[in-house]
Amino acid sequence: MKKLTLPPAVILIASAIYFLIASVALAQEPAADNNNKQDNKLVKYCMSTDNGKTFITGADGKQVSEPVTFQNGATVSLDGIITWKDGSKTTLEFGDCVGVDILGAVYVAKSPVTHEKSTSGIMSKK
Repeated sequence: MKKLTLPPAVILIASAIYFLIASVALAQEPAADNNNKQDNKLVKYCMSTDNGKTFITGADGKQVSEPVTFQNGATVSLDGIITWKDGSKTTLEFGDCVGVDILGAVYVAKSPVTHEKSTSGIMSKK
């Protein structure tokens, strides 16, 4: 029986392809869940309501008394309207938040579906 040998160039190319594929696979970052993403958010202002009146609260939970201006030029008015640097506007709804992450980017976190307090005493099954 004759022994089969591969030329060194084929072995070298096959090894390089193997290590390239292995390197790409190991370099992939695991998918981050929302909890880890929230840890990167530093400054946060949220829309709140009390007795039918809407207002913005700071990270400390206290009502903001002046419009908020971010370093990138975006501003948030006391009634929850964000005016971006390009002049476009976004209106925050009850529970929505806006802030700056650790890289200095302004983000808007839309609130999940919220349920107003019910006086009927029926609890949601969700």
